This record gives sequence, structure tokens and C-alpha cells, in this order.
Amino acid sequence: MPQRRHEEHGSITPFQFTSLVAGTILGVGVLVLPRILTETAGHSAPLSMAVGTLMALAMVPVWAKVAQFFPGKTSAEFAANLVGGIPGWMFHAGFATLITVAAAMVAREFGEVVISAVLPETPLEVTTLIMLGLATMLVRYDLQTIGRTFEVLFPLIVLPGVVIAVLALRDANALYLFPLWDGGIDAVTAGVTLALTSLEGMLILPMIIPSINRSGQVIKAGLWAVGIAGFVHILVVTAALSIFNVNEMQKLMWPTLEVMKTTSLPGNVVERVEPIFLAIWVVGVFTTISGWFYAVVIKVTQLFHFQDHKTVIPFLAPLLYLIAMQPDNIVMTYAFLRDLTRFGLIFMIPVPIAFYVVGRLRRLGERSS
Repeated sequence: MPQRRHEEHGSITPFQFTSLVAGTILGVGVLVLPRILTETAGHSAPLSMAVGTLMALAMVPVWAKVAQFFPGKTSAEFAANLVGGIPGWMFHAGFATLITVAAAMVAREFGEVVISAVLPETPLEVTTLIMLGLATMLVRYDLQTIGRTFEVLFPLIVLPGVVIAVLALRDANALYLFPLWDGGIDAVTAGVTLALTSLEGMLILPMIIPSINRSGQVIKAGLWAVGIAGFVHILVVTAALSIFNVNEMQKLMWPTLEVMKTTSLPGNVVERVEPIFLAIWVVGVFTTISGWFYAVVIKVTQLFHFQDHKTVIPFLAPLLYLIAMQPDNIVMTYAFLRDLTRFGLIFMIPVPIAFYVVGRLRRLGERSS
């Protein structure tokens, strides 16, 4: 596979790199994360989220090192060099399938939340199609333009979101967080697995490493991205658990949204921050879908050797919509997402480690020959 030229999609700054990765991670899943994490890990949910974040952070330098073995190449391109032939094609196809379905399911989950919490009379197809249409408009541009868009939107997602979550802690009951080691090592381990799935948006990282204009800043920018996203998730899980106990949490479809309903700004300047939070959340969903969709477009473009990534968009956009409409209801959507994200863990930890080991062995072989 030919080496991808930087000028094909434009270069991005380290902050745009951070915004792209973190913006892809943060999105629709933040609403349901406290419930599914406490369902598995109980009071250990914040601990599991913290450990999962540390494990995800550890993968950033691994991907950066692998990229150093193959300068200027994306994960798809250096995977072809490492494993080649049929195994390489299977890797591309498996990863392309994962991110395609992930993008579609994010759009579907967005549609379900909107019709349940905001616009109950609006057809699910309409809300899902609107979000996919907006993402389609953005990914038609090059990575430089997408990076600039994320650069503007990212602070609008993180800063108000963190402030609102911190304000919610005013009504927290610290006793609800204990016992911290709830359920033992098995519960924590299962919770860590779920925590890692909530950070799978970082899989876009190796695909955009070649485009950063300061290669020496890759690790720093990547650590900031995953660290910020992980911190937001830890904060959200802790806030929800400290306001609703574990048992009450299981009765709520979207605990984070319920937390926002109980929160107000100091002095009652704004009595209900729920509309503000939903506006921030919609922007987060847009960046998540756009990040995944861009990854899909680039992966398919490289897989089938198209000259221009715009060529595949008219075919992929309807495909995403059709996949998004497959689950019959929200319960099936979340069940499908759970199985999908567990499959994604293969590409999140074992794959980069395997790439690093193989790349390192090849380097040693070249030096000894």
C-alpha cells in the first residue's frame, strides 16, 4: 500500500490532534455510563473507570512508538507492512467493520435519547438522519478542516461539562461511594473492561498520527486527549453514584441526565442546567459521530485503494443509516453496543502491543543483518 502523503488530508496541530481524539471519545455514551458501570462494578465504578483510563493512557506511547517504526503511515498502512497479505486485509476489514457499526450505533443512540427526553413526537428516523447528515457534511472536507472544527467545539464540550458536573457534586453524599472495594477483584476487573470500552474513540489516534505537524508532540497530545476524556468520565460516574446510590442507579435509563435535573447554578441564576447540558451533549455526539465517520471513510478508502476519500461517502452514509435502524428498540441497541465494544477491545490493547513487538523484532533483525 503506498505511503499516504500529508498534503492529501492536510496537517493538524497538537491541540487539534488532542481535540480530535478526545472529541471522538466524549459523546453519547456519557449518559448511560454510570448505570452500566455500577451495574457491573457496584461502588467500585469510579475505581474501575480510573484504572481503565490508566490502561488506555498506557497505549498512547505504544501507538506512538509503532508509528515511529513506519514514519508517515497510518495504522492501516503499517499493519500491511507488519502482517501483509490475507492477515493484513482481515485486520483492515475487521477494523473497518467495527468503526462503521460504532458510528451507526452512536447515531441511533442519539436518536433514541432525543425522542425520549426532548422531542417525543419526532420520528426516530428523522433525528438519526439529521445527525448523520451533519457528520456527512463535515467529513467531506480534509482533516485540516475537521481538525479546526474540533478545535473550536472541544472547549465548548469539556469546560461547561466539567463545571456542571462539579456543581452537581454539591448535592453529593460521600457515603454512597463506599465500600470502594465492592465485589472484590472480579467486579473491579469487569468494570475496567467496561471503562475501556467507553474510551474506544481513541482508536482514531493511530489513523491521524501521520498528520500531526509536530511529530515529537504525539505522545503528549495523545495523553492529554485520553486523560481529559477519562477524567470527564470519572467525574460523571462519581457525581452520579454520589447522588443516586447503586440500587437507585439501576432504575434510571440515563443517570447523568437525571443528575443534571437536580443541579442549578449558584444563586439560582439558572435554575435548570439540563437544557444547557443537553446542548453540550449534542455537540459531543456530533464530534463523536464525525470522528468515527472520518475514520470509516479513511479506512475504506485505504482498504480499496480509492484516490479520493469523498468517493466513498455517498455509499457509506446510507449504509450507516441502514445499520443504525436495525435494532428494534433502545434495549437491543445497548445490547448490540455492549457486544460490539467488547470486540473493539481487541484493537484497543492486544493489537497495538502485537504491532509494537513485531515492529521491534523487525528492527532488531534489520540491525543484526
